[in-house]
Amino acid sequence: MNKLYLPGLNGMRAIAALVVVIAHFTQIFGVLFGFSFSLYNEGGLAVTLFFTLSGYLITYLLLLEKEKFGTISLKAFYLRRILRIWPLYYLIIILGIAIMYLLYNQNLLNSADGNLTEIILYIIFAGNFVGAVHPVSIHDTYPILVILWSLGVEEQFYLFWPLLLKVFKAPIKIFLFFLAGFAIIKIVIRLFFVDTILSPFISQTRLDCMAIGAIGAYLVLDKELYKNYVRPFLFNKFVQIFAWVVFAIGFTIWLKPFSIFTEDFYSIFFTILLINISKNENTIITLESKLFNFLGRISYGIYMYHVSVMFVLAKFIYKPQDTILYYFLYLTIVILLTVLAAYLSNQYIESYFLKKKNSMSKIKTTN
Repeated sequence: MNKLYLPGLNGMRAIAALVVVIAHFTQIFGVLFGFSFSLYNEGGLAVTLFFTLSGYLITYLLLLEKEKFGTISLKAFYLRRILRIWPLYYLIIILGIAIMYLLYNQNLLNSADGNLTEIILYIIFAGNFVGAVHPVSIHDTYPILVILWSLGVEEQFYLFWPLLLKVFKAPIKIFLFFLAGFAIIKIVIRLFFVDTILSPFISQTRLDCMAIGAIGAYLVLDKELYKNYVRPFLFNKFVQIFAWVVFAIGFTIWLKPFSIFTEDFYSIFFTILLINISKNENTIITLESKLFNFLGRISYGIYMYHVSVMFVLAKFIYKPQDTILYYFLYLTIVILLTVLAAYLSNQYIESYFLKKKNSMSKIKTTN
């Protein structure tokens, strides 16, 4: 059986992963080493790209499964998610606790400091609740586990999303209804609950970004919509150029044009780009390359290991004067060590679980 491959998605994963590494390096080494120079300091938009891409790809595969087999196997889907996400996720929790205890004398299991509550939230994939429950936390001291909040959001989304796709015959209406409902919740929280624990929670819980990516998947799989709207409009070169300009502006200037809907704004343009690079043979920019494909395939590991690498490295390397030279030198070392860790993890830890996961997939994919 030929495996499905959507071009360019690994390239997008690679870009998002590297941007997150650069942003967190700037934040963490800025605190630990006092670097004043900042190449890039906003990793949140890259995480939004991850969310959008995940919603696009997973929904694409689920809709394709339903189209070919008449239904969606929820059991197989959840087992695949467990095999892909859980092994490395829980390894990072153990690794993070060990690093902070052995190298920094920080006991993240100390209930007196409130850290135990946070660890429990991470264990149950509720990391996006941490900032709401305990604002002054490991988020503000040693954020070695803070990256796990985004995995919690994804797992929460996929608790119910496949069920919606399985049950409803016209999922596009459900997608739009979900987006409208989520938008109303965000507006109500901003107007009436901005100073409550709901505010930090809703800012991180970007289920709407994943739903926007899902709409992109529906657009390319629905023959009528693809013929009447995607090809004549979204494949238009001027639309592509504008989308790439928004992409570039977002990752350089980081404009926030629509307040609480800024992430949704960027998700729309990310989705346009994902559709073009994966389905448009005449896309104006292709992200297909050996380097991008390599980094994209191990991007989950890059995302998961990079903060641990930074905290280990920071403990043993020379703490220099504040210079741009050392900033780029240490950033390069962090990237190389993170890529190495992610590669070794993929080859010798994750590969066992990935083989099990792939054996359960009705739609075989190399993405």
